Amino acid sequence: FFSPHRCKTVDLEFLKSIQGYATIIPILAKADTMTADELAEFRSTVIKKLKETGIKVFHSPFAIISSPYVVRSHHNSRGELVHGREYPWGTAESENELHSDLPALRRCLITEGLSELHESTRRYYERYRSDQLQRKNSVLNRVLRAALSFFQTALVIFAVKEAPRIKEELMEAELPPPVTYEPPASIMPAAPPPPPSQRLGGLKGWLAG
Repeated sequence: FFSPHRCKTVDLEFLKSIQGYATIIPILAKADTMTADELAEFRSTVIKKLKETGIKVFHSPFAIISSPYVVRSHHNSRGELVHGREYPWGTAESENELHSDLPALRRCLITEGLSELHESTRRYYERYRSDQLQRKNSVLNRVLRAALSFFQTALVIFAVKEAPRIKEELMEAELPPPVTYEPPASIMPAAPPPPPSQRLGGLKGWLAG
């Protein structure tokens, strides 16, 4: 929505930021506050600014008179009740295409431009969806790369710290147990003979007996 006589830079920047993600239909609000010449000049200004900033629109600007009030029309002999605003100089009717583009906007959104509007919206949604998926995949890839780098670093630190202990345990596990050999009793060596003193004492005892 563009306020009367105001084509603000902030409005153009906002439209530029959503371009490609939403269908843009410029609306010239409160058209009944401008004369016919002022409205024509303001419409030309908005169209020029949109082109200069490279903003693509679905339709040229609509000048709208929107009113919740019901007034008596002065533009037909029956004096029907219509939506509009009363002024000292006359009545501005919302549904009168001589005063307002509201009927044209309604046809653009609901009947004449409906299929094209749907197609435009679908293209923008697909583009938005594709951008979001790429962004999510990019974030996920960065997270996975960071996690992989962390685990690789942790593994290297663990290996450097525990390598001597692990090597020692492996070496101990590979050493065979000590072997003890006991010869059988049948080949055990004979006991040594008693000393001579013991043999002599035994002979004396035998003679005394």
